[in-house]
Amino acid sequence: MVVDINRYLVIGSLSEDNVFHTGWIRSPSTAPYLNEIVGVLEQLGQEGRVQLTVIGGKAPAIENIDVMELPWSESAEVQQINEFDVGIMPLPKSEWSLGNCAFKLIQYMACGVPVVGSRMGANVDVVDQQSGFLANSEEDWLVAFRTLRDDAKLRLEMGSHARRHIEKDYLL
Repeated sequence: MVVDINRYLVIGSLSEDNVFHTGWIRSPSTAPYLNEIVGVLEQLGQEGRVQLTVIGGKAPAIENIDVMELPWSESAEVQQINEFDVGIMPLPKSEWSLGNCAFKLIQYMACGVPVVGSRMGANVDVVDQQSGFLANSEEDWLVAFRTLRDDAKLRLEMGSHARRHIEKDYLL
């Protein structure tokens, strides 16, 4: 799992619209994985404005959340990722997920975006404590989201570390 860092550039900046921008990019076949964190996102949405951008799939119904569904395109992918405050990768607890590639986390991190992913499979190998959070439970997801939502400086620091981590270990 490697990326071309000449393509995955850090071009984003902190959003100033008082909305916590979460993002997910995958495929229609993996969109149901978002069901793993619907309750967490609904809770987060009760606390303040949250936008979930879903690229390449259909979002589940999520109360209290502004959902934006975008088609995937190679030409728009990097710009779209750079609009996230956090990139997410929830996985269901299954044998299939244990073999799942963490490439989307690598893409987010290459763009300098901190991440939150399920603590399983390749996610454990890719995400370190300085670049994001790994979650075992809904409470873990909520703590990670709240921490990143409430600390813009930490998001920047984690995003910078994430990029350096990718440059060191996942460079094409």
